[in-house]
Amino acid sequence: MTTISPESFKENVHQTAIAELVLKIIEVNEAFFKKEEKETDSKDSSWFEAFAYLTNHGHRQDEVMNMSCGAFLKYLIAGHRVDHQ
Repeated sequence: MTTISPESFKENVHQTAIAELVLKIIEVNEAFFKKEEKETDSKDSSWFEAFAYLTNHGHRQDEVMNMSCGAFLKYLIAGHRVDHQ
């Protein structure tokens, strides 16, 4: 938070100190505004993450556990396709 009023900011925007202050505010808050990149490499995702993905998208745990490997993979592919449309 700063004590500079909007009017004062407008009047002094040409001063270097004001520009530096704004840059410092942005730098301090960068982590808040920066989106964390998700890993898209399927080699890095674990079975548990895939299981959680399916249960978070409406499948029951026992249903996922009883899926064949082929069905499990097809549901994952279909879910990702829907998410990325």
